[in-house]
Amino acid sequence: MQKGVFYVMLLLLLHAGAQAQQDPMWKFTKTYFRSNPFIGHFSDFLEHVMHDPQLVNKRTQYRTDSTLFRFTGTYTSFNPFGFKPQRVDVALVEENIVLYEDRPQGDTIMVYTIIAYGDSTEKGLNEVRNEYLRIDRKTKRYFADSEEEDLSDSVHAGAGTNYFVDYSQLSPVSVEWITGLVRQPLLRVTIRVRNRGNESVLPMSLDDYKPVYSPEDL
Repeated sequence: MQKGVFYVMLLLLLHAGAQAQQDPMWKFTKTYFRSNPFIGHFSDFLEHVMHDPQLVNKRTQYRTDSTLFRFTGTYTSFNPFGFKPQRVDVALVEENIVLYEDRPQGDTIMVYTIIAYGDSTEKGLNEVRNEYLRIDRKTKRYFADSEEEDLSDSVHAGAGTNYFVDYSQLSPVSVEWITGLVRQPLLRVTIRVRNRGNESVLPMSLDDYKPVYSPEDL
């Protein structure tokens, strides 16, 4: 390879790597998820999630004419949070959602979630709630906009925040803490992606957005 061509390719890789480091989805998925849907093909991502050696208690429901795909498991040691949960689960679930006005039947997206369970004491509740607040403070700096919601009612207590990239109407990232769903308080971190031509893209009503990452970011 000629020296000039080599330097041009190196500069392109470095530029792509710099773009990746600035991208909010790159920062978020790199921090909280063991399997990154934006690296490689979508099929590679599915393979990595479903055959992760750190997962136990795996359950898979494949898509049929009447059901959508669903995968769940429990991590043996992976924990991206600043406290020690009782358990950390992962879920990858297909959902149908209307993204485009000319497709009233909707589109299938993947909801990729990691759930951390605190212990059932007041200390556990405080750890979950404080971790949510810490993630929220940090994550708001990454994204173009955010929208908070109160998840409390007569049975549950909690709060959540949806985060948006430019031009998106569907939130690609959500973070929530909640009590009352199960015996323990839980922290739920979710990203939403769509498979387009074996690529993971952010589902958006105006256009589908794909973060650009370089091989050096793997």
